[in-house]
Amino acid sequence: MRRISRAGLFLALAATSQPALSAEAPTPPTNPVADGLSQQFAPPPLDDSRAAPVVGPLTLETALRRALEVAPRIRQTGAAREAADAGAGWLASPYLPAVTAGASVNRFRHPTIVTPIREPGAFPPLSDEVREGSVSLAWTVFDFGRGRDGRSAARALAEASGAREGQARMETLETVTDHFVQLALLDELQAAHSARLEGIRESEGQVRALVDEGRLPAVDHLRMAEVLLEAEADLRSTQQEIARVTASLGTELALDEAPDRGQVQVPSLPGELPPPLRSPDRLGGPMIDAAEARVRTAEYEVREARRALLPELQVVARQSYRTAPDIPSERDWALGFQVQVPLFRGDALAGIQLRDARARERAAELEGAQAALQTALRDLEAMERDARERIQVLDARIGHLEEAHRIELASYREGRTTLADVLSTEARLAGARAERIGRMGTVLIAHLRTAALTGELSVSEARRLLGEGS
Repeated sequence: MRRISRAGLFLALAATSQPALSAEAPTPPTNPVADGLSQQFAPPPLDDSRAAPVVGPLTLETALRRALEVAPRIRQTGAAREAADAGAGWLASPYLPAVTAGASVNRFRHPTIVTPIREPGAFPPLSDEVREGSVSLAWTVFDFGRGRDGRSAARALAEASGAREGQARMETLETVTDHFVQLALLDELQAAHSARLEGIRESEGQVRALVDEGRLPAVDHLRMAEVLLEAEADLRSTQQEIARVTASLGTELALDEAPDRGQVQVPSLPGELPPPLRSPDRLGGPMIDAAEARVRTAEYEVREARRALLPELQVVARQSYRTAPDIPSERDWALGFQVQVPLFRGDALAGIQLRDARARERAAELEGAQAALQTALRDLEAMERDARERIQVLDARIGHLEEAHRIELASYREGRTTLADVLSTEARLAGARAERIGRMGTVLIAHLRTAALTGELSVSEARRLLGEGS
């Protein structure tokens, strides 16, 4: 929505301007979008190297691939995904055993035994200084699935991070493509303004000559001079808007300076409308994927917290060494099973309540995300359908206004109508042409926004939208 308001605001304002008597400007063509989805562009490696400067023409594909390399939001979400993947790896798994080693030297007030009693009646040596070392292994072999749920929660969290990275890629592709859409529309508007201005200047010269001959009143020349100034101002405003969008594109691509407009190669709008938008059979996309993964994470965390109140079985092994000054070292080992039964754990009960509340929050977030996506797609479909219908009306209206303008222009030259009537018709004709360009922008942006929301936007899809690729 925000794309549409930004891209169409200037065009809507241009449609309300008062153009002047001119030669007929060509009707701007419509724009098609090819069917099918393109292969997603693989995310670039995240490194700290600065992106190379753009050399040569800046096409849509070049701009999109550069944006995928330099966009900060992609780097940020990519780093978060890598961290989440590390948390879901086997090195973070609770199934792996824990091995520890320790050493100590103790001095006692009274001599104590250094080694255990091995035989009846054989008293072990005593010493007031005892040195010990040990290597221990503890492995939880059964925990009623608590470790499995923890690992599943980590994997779901990694999936959510991956979905957020995909959403950042969609936003980046949408933002850059939106700039090219704006430039394509502004190019069409500039061409219409230029053609109109050329006709105004020609007609202004003719009116001035007729006024000098005394065949027309002087007020007609004043009116022509006024509309000539307005037409020149309209063209300058369009050119300034083109410069602003070009500079904004340079910022999105992290360029040191804004690219020249001649360096940015914007495809001309194709001559057919894209296929109408259709609501998807199933709501999906990065936003929904991330919300669903967060729900799964919360559910696994609840199960993990509940199973903290259940017993667990561990295998314990220990190799120990014990010695003292002037006493040979003794080595011993032990192997056994250990059962831990929690009788009461207040922290676990509090954790269960907290994670239950978090799971309900995540479920509500998913419902909200689905409702928001459904509303956005429905609004985009309605807006695109309205723009299509309006374009059909405008095509017919432009044809009628062109014929009326031709007839009134001939009548004015014969002195059978006034200049005010001719200028009024010309104003409506130019306004209809400018509005048609704006409605084309609405159709393009609706397709662009829909593809981004559903996760189907890619470099190839964006090129097809603007007719740059097959």
